[in-house]
Amino acid sequence: MESHIIPTLPEGVTYEYGGAKELDFETMNPLMQGLAIAVIIVFFFLLVNFKKIGLALAALSSLLLTLFGAALGLWAFHIDFSLTCVLGVISLIGIVVRNAILIFEHAQDLRLHKHYSPRDAAFDAGRRRMLPIFLTSATTAVGVGPMIIHGSCPRGAGGRGVVICSGTVFSMILAVIILPVFYWKIFGNK
Repeated sequence: MESHIIPTLPEGVTYEYGGAKELDFETMNPLMQGLAIAVIIVFFFLLVNFKKIGLALAALSSLLLTLFGAALGLWAFHIDFSLTCVLGVISLIGIVVRNAILIFEHAQDLRLHKHYSPRDAAFDAGRRRMLPIFLTSATTAVGVGPMIIHGSCPRGAGGRGVVICSGTVFSMILAVIILPVFYWKIFGNK
């Protein structure tokens, strides 16, 4: 399109993009910086709680599980990644890290206080925490349903709702499978 417009412009006339696209571009950088700061703060909270860098990093790596689900949801609904989607990703940080804490806390309790092997503690944590993780994640995914339905405009709240819903569902499934394996591998040699 630009190849058709630029040659037809009179000399001295320029063009620039405006509107919502420009607003997204201007606010995305500070928002991404805030997101990075939030992830660092969450990492330090996890480090203080677990007192092991490996567990804190494993809990943070669960954030990557949400990105696949969020991207899949945006692709399925044909929604472009925008500012509202970034806000959805920020919301997912708390949801996903909570799931990791549920699994790792239970496994730590079993390993340290009940003398389970790391493998058995990880397996039991995944099995026992599956229902609470499923229930909280499912209610979150269903709770953003009105955002998805009402957000018929791709730039509206629908993008945020799709990111939260698909990211939560995808990470819920992978959290109970992958996070116990991470735990087992971190403590498996001890």
